[in-house]
Amino acid sequence: MAFLRLPAAKIAILCFLTLAVFWRVFQADFIFVDDVRYIHGNPYFNPLSVENVSKVWTEPYLNLYVPIPLTIWAIESALFRTTDPASGKATLNAGLFHATNLLFHLGSVLLIFLILQLLFESSWAAMLGAAIFAVQPMALESVAWISGLRDVAAGFFGFASLYFLLRSEGKKRDRRFYWLALFSFLAALLSKATVVSLPLIAGVLLWARSGRPWKKAFFTVLPFLLMGAFFGWLAASLQSGERLSHDPPPFWTQPIIALDSYFHYLARIVFPWPVIFDNGHTPAAALASRWIPLRAGLTLLAASLAFAHFRRTREKWILAAFLVVVLGVLPVSGIKPFIFQFISTVGDRYFYLSLFGVALGMAYWLADEQRNRLVAAGVLVLVYAGITSSQVPHWKNTVTLFNHNLVYFPESWFSHNLLGQRARDRGDLQSAIYHFEKGGIVGRNPEPLTNLAVLYLQAKQYDAAIRAFERAVEYKPLDPGAQQNLGVAYMQAGKNALAVERFERALALDPTLQTSQEALRKMGRTPASHKGN
Repeated sequence: MAFLRLPAAKIAILCFLTLAVFWRVFQADFIFVDDVRYIHGNPYFNPLSVENVSKVWTEPYLNLYVPIPLTIWAIESALFRTTDPASGKATLNAGLFHATNLLFHLGSVLLIFLILQLLFESSWAAMLGAAIFAVQPMALESVAWISGLRDVAAGFFGFASLYFLLRSEGKKRDRRFYWLALFSFLAALLSKATVVSLPLIAGVLLWARSGRPWKKAFFTVLPFLLMGAFFGWLAASLQSGERLSHDPPPFWTQPIIALDSYFHYLARIVFPWPVIFDNGHTPAAALASRWIPLRAGLTLLAASLAFAHFRRTREKWILAAFLVVVLGVLPVSGIKPFIFQFISTVGDRYFYLSLFGVALGMAYWLADEQRNRLVAAGVLVLVYAGITSSQVPHWKNTVTLFNHNLVYFPESWFSHNLLGQRARDRGDLQSAIYHFEKGGIVGRNPEPLTNLAVLYLQAKQYDAAIRAFERAVEYKPLDPGAQQNLGVAYMQAGKNALAVERFERALALDPTLQTSQEALRKMGRTPASHKGN
C-alpha cells in the first residue's frame, strides 16, 4: 500500500481509469455533424498537400480560425488513410482519430493532477479531483466526437498554460515558465477561441493561491488578456457575416438566458443525465419555460452562497471554484447570441474548460485528506465512471447516436433531420420522408422541410415539394433562401407567375442572390436590383 502514496502510482491510476472508461471510442465511427465538413469534405484536404494544408494557417474555414485542429486532422488524414485495391476507394480509420482525442483528454487529466497538487500539496486530493474531471459525463461529448478535438486540444493547451503560469509564480520564480504559459495559451486560442476567458481563470487562481491583490494579479495576466481580446475580436468578426440560423432573442433577455444556462450546467454536475447531444434548449425554449424564473433565481442563489461563504470565512477556494465554472463557459453561456443556439444554447462540449472548476472544488474539499471524504469522493468517481462508460457505445455512429437522442428528447428536429439525411443517403426514402416530416413538425424548423422538398423535387413530385417549401417559408418568412427555394419549385412546376413573385421577394430580402436573378432573366423579367442600370 505504500506504493499508492507515490505520485507516480496516482498518475498510473488516472491513466488506467481514463482508458478503462473511454476505450470503446476506438470502435466509433465519424459522426455526420461537422466531422464530414471538417475532414471528409474539407477542400483543404482534397487533394491533401502541404500547400493546401498550409492555407488553414492563413485563411478561416467555416467562419472559424482553428488551424491547430485542422492541421492535426490533415496529418491524421495522411497517416490513417487506406485504399481498397479492388475499388480504389480511400477510407479513413476513425478509431485512430478518436485515439488522438483521447490522448489530448488524458493529457489534460494529468495536467490537472499537477495543477491541483501545486495548489493543495495533497496527491490524494489532486488525484480524485483530476479523476472527477476525467470521467464526469459532460466530458464525453468532447472526447467521443472527432470534431471535439477543438475542445480537448484547447483544453489541453489551456491547462498547460495554467500549470506553467502557476510554476512561474511559485516560491522560485522562473520567467521561462511564464513564456511557456503565454505560448501554451496561444496554442489554446489557435485550437478554439472559446478559451478567451482563460486569463480570467488564471487571475482567479493567482488571487486564491497567494492572496495577492486583484490589481497585481491583473497585471500578471494582462498579456494573456490582450492576446485573448484579439482572438475574441477575430472570432466575432469572422462570424459577423454569417447569418444566424435563428432569430436572436431580445437584448434584455440575454442575461436571463445565461443564468438559465448556468443552472443547466450546475444541475448536470450533480445529476448528469441524460447524456445526449441535443436537448433543444434554444433561447426561445428557455424563455417559454415557466421554470425559467426559478432556474435563474437558483443560479443567483448559488452565486450568493459562494460569495457569502467567502465573506464569512475569508476562505477563497470555494468562491474560486465557482468562478472557474462560470468563467469557463462564459463566452457561450448565451450572454451574447452565437450561431449554434439554433440547436441549443447549452452543450456538454461547451463545459469542458469549466469542468476544471469542479475538479478544483473537489480537491479543496479533500485537501485535509479526511478518510470519509476520500471514500465519498471515490464513490462519486465510480458513479461518474459508470455513467460515462455506459454512454460511450451510443457514439458508435450517427444513426445510433441520434436514435438514442430521440429516446430522451423526441422533439429534437435536429436528430430527425440528421436521421433523414442518413436514410436518404442509403436510399431508404420512406424513412427519410418520415424523419424530415417529423422534424418539420416537432421543431417548426425549415431545415428538415427543405430537405424533404428537395427530395420531392428530385422525384419530380412538384406539388409535394411546393407544399414542403411553403411550410418552410411559413416558419421563416424573412429568410431569402426559403423564398428562393419556393420560387424554384414553382418554376419547375411551370407556375411562372408565382415563381416570379417569390424570386422578387427573395431579392428584396437579399439582392445578391444570383439564382433568383438568373431565374427572373430566364423568364424575361429584369431583377429589381438591376432596373434602371
